[in-house]
Amino acid sequence: MFQEIIENFHETRDFKATIAYFEKNPSDISNIIKSIPSKRKYPFAEYSSWILIHITQHNKQLVVAYQKKIIDVILSNNQNQTVYRNCLSVLLNFDLIDYKEGELIDKAISFIQNNENKVALQVYSIQLLTKFLTLYPELKEEFTSIIELYSEGRSAAYQSALKNYHKKVKKIK
Repeated sequence: MFQEIIENFHETRDFKATIAYFEKNPSDISNIIKSIPSKRKYPFAEYSSWILIHITQHNKQLVVAYQKKIIDVILSNNQNQTVYRNCLSVLLNFDLIDYKEGELIDKAISFIQNNENKVALQVYSIQLLTKFLTLYPELKEEFTSIIELYSEGRSAAYQSALKNYHKKVKKIK
């Protein structure tokens, strides 16, 4: 049934029906999580992670139990920027947890440092680093240096994220 849901979503992009299915069948969310890092052909990983964003936005309590698995996907060597971006988007909806924090921070920094990454992946990485500053304000200078160092020649969206970062960081002592 899960495969049919993804295939149907691929054809219809009907978020309402798809979210309704997962609300009625929350145990199938584990199938979404499992399909994200899989090597299945397009669109399973991409669409599963995209659906996960919308389920999280609709009712994050359905997804919060999978937060560690989402972090593991981000830390994987998946090489799929769409999956990374979507998983970061999901993760930003939750409070930070004490799970592989250092690795997650390093991964977010690596996404920012790579000029070939899509801007949304870099922007979500900046937003994640900003969340970490609430726990570790002593990293403010380091994060700021990195984000600014890689800002030259970046898109308007990146510059906007940088501006928002500075607004939020200004409040952190």
